[in-house]
Amino acid sequence: LTMTTENRKHNGSIFFPLPDGTGLLYNMTGFSDQPRPIGTLPIDIPAKTQHTETLRVHNWLRVPQRFIVIREILKPDRPDPATNLKGFDYIDVPGLSEREYTSLRGV
Repeated sequence: LTMTTENRKHNGSIFFPLPDGTGLLYNMTGFSDQPRPIGTLPIDIPAKTQHTETLRVHNWLRVPQRFIVIREILKPDRPDPATNLKGFDYIDVPGLSEREYTSLRGV
């Protein structure tokens, strides 16, 4: 299962056999977008301290998924090169389960 690229659709078909030996064939076309976030986590962190944040990552599919992690500092008043975000670049989650992802902010 993948997201569609701009102006491209997924195409597929499904066949339903009927008891009388005939069947119904349906052609399907559609888009697949990225999942919507289930919420936001507003966090206040004291200046010049280390902070560890643990997030729960849910896999809604029956197959294992690898999620890519994007870490970024949004709207810094004055960017400080000493402030950084550390963590793995991805997390693997088994099908129909969840895992915890831990990220560290250091100064």
